[in-house]
Amino acid sequence: MYLHVGSGETVKPEKIVGIFDLDNVTASSVSRAYLTRAEKEGRTRARPGELPKCFVLLAEPRRRKAGKRGPAAPRRQGEKDEIFFLRISSASLRARAENNDTATADLPF
Repeated sequence: MYLHVGSGETVKPEKIVGIFDLDNVTASSVSRAYLTRAEKEGRTRARPGELPKCFVLLAEPRRRKAGKRGPAAPRRQGEKDEIFFLRISSASLRARAENNDTATADLPF
């Protein structure tokens, strides 16, 4: 199952950590610093010349061992999150996900 996030990109819904509106998120200096660091580390993807309205934060899902409770296992060394900057609004992307019958069941929100 995949979700089309725009600009010819598709992602697995289980990899989506969150969908964030840029106007709201960039009001925080912590969020701006995080996005700046991710861009410097090459963990962002955006179409040149497009003004983004939102971004999708992706990470590999972490699994718990069978029968274990508590937080999931920590990330392995070298495992990084990825950020897609998109020109569609976060509300439009969420509506697309909710209308996508095959992807909706796996969304984390």
